Amino acid sequence: MSKNPPKDAQRRILGIFKTSGIHSIGTFLNKLLLLSLVPLYSYLLPTQDTGLIGLMDTAEQFLIALLILGQGQAFVWQYKQEPDRKTLTRLVSTSVWFMLLVSILGIGGLVLFASKTTPLILNTAHPLQGLAFGWLMVGLFFRNLQSLAVNYLRADRKAISLETANLVGTALFVGLNFVLLAWFKVGVSALFVTRLLLLLPVLVVAGWFIRPYLRFVWDATLLKKMLRYGLPITITAMAYPILNFADRYMIATLIDPSGHLNGIYEISYKFGMIPSMLLVGPFLQAWQPALYDKTDEQSRNVVYRRLLLYVTFAAAVLWLGLSVMQTELLHIFSKPAYYSGSAIIPWVAASNVFYGLGWIVVAGLAVQAKTVFMGVWTALAALLNILLNFWWLPIFGMMGAAYATTAAFIFIFIGFAGYSKLKLKITFPYVRWLGLCVMAVAGYGIVITLVNLTNVWLSVVVKGLLCLPVILGMAFWVGLRNPKDLFNLLKQK
Repeated sequence: MSKNPPKDAQRRILGIFKTSGIHSIGTFLNKLLLLSLVPLYSYLLPTQDTGLIGLMDTAEQFLIALLILGQGQAFVWQYKQEPDRKTLTRLVSTSVWFMLLVSILGIGGLVLFASKTTPLILNTAHPLQGLAFGWLMVGLFFRNLQSLAVNYLRADRKAISLETANLVGTALFVGLNFVLLAWFKVGVSALFVTRLLLLLPVLVVAGWFIRPYLRFVWDATLLKKMLRYGLPITITAMAYPILNFADRYMIATLIDPSGHLNGIYEISYKFGMIPSMLLVGPFLQAWQPALYDKTDEQSRNVVYRRLLLYVTFAAAVLWLGLSVMQTELLHIFSKPAYYSGSAIIPWVAASNVFYGLGWIVVAGLAVQAKTVFMGVWTALAALLNILLNFWWLPIFGMMGAAYATTAAFIFIFIGFAGYSKLKLKITFPYVRWLGLCVMAVAGYGIVITLVNLTNVWLSVVVKGLLCLPVILGMAFWVGLRNPKDLFNLLKQK
């Protein structure tokens, strides 16, 4: 690099990368454990039961986004403003009692009108629909509190504690599923109860850390301030499930009610989500608390600019590898019936990358509590996604859904970048950033044009070797031109 970042900016970048690494390892191990359930469910549960669990998962994502009211992110934002014990006690106590109140009122309302809300939330003819709804409500109560617990641990930089608790919960969940399903043959109802085990360890760990600050305290002024910050984020949180899941419903509605295409689309979509699992999700776990750290404006701006390049470089390497190996991935990990979905992998992977990059360019707005635009723009992106699916699905088939998802996330990124440029004094290196994108796409085009081998493993090796010059070129472009540059980036003063 021609110039090393200032020491404070370098320290912050290193801290973010280290925390991202912890979350990345934890997320990977969690996903690996959960992956072991796929053969268990497919062999021991009928499709109607797995469909019911899928509905419960989807419903939980939508409802928790509504019930949390954006207070998870608001808590992290306010936590950075409350350094002493007295003010931290006000923050923790007010947040906990408010979340309890919201959970009791919100979930109580859903239960009170269960005859109407049950078929609306779990639209299925499954005989256990009512029981599933009851356990879903119990899970929502604990999930709402767990969301606050997760954000406390993130804000307090307890990444190892958070990921360890998550792993313990996942291990308990997976282990008990094997015992109840494979040994005792209990059936799908066992999953209604074991889902709670995913939540309890994080609640216990966070409860231990917050116990010195939890009192019977209620600060209405503080709560009003947090609601003003967090409510627009509720719109954002509710829009993201639409961006990520609406395409499945629209594929079934518009082009294939049988579900055949959805099955092909779903398997390839999971491979496209790898950047989210390994990079974007862990990075955001570290980045969102870190962006509220008190520091001088010059140092903060350096961090923003450098991270846009570094994260884009890492994401471009991951995207390039997934994209050139799209066919090989499905040949190795799936059956021939799913091979036709390989073309959606680059598009879904790109949409995940743009989601993460959007949180970098919009960071300054979040720090200044300008969250209304973020909520409104994300909602518009969700609407755009639905409209594009209506337009493109009949024309392009399931590829239309992949195009629509990518277009919507690019729309979010452009809006966030444009509004940030208008409102903030930060000059992002968009020319170099665009150069990285062009190099990655050009490298992808060259590799898939040159390599068309029938032997899958030989193809993996050849494509991997051809990608190396592209990766080295991107590293040179971003400023990592020799091993010392990487050392300068990672060393801590």
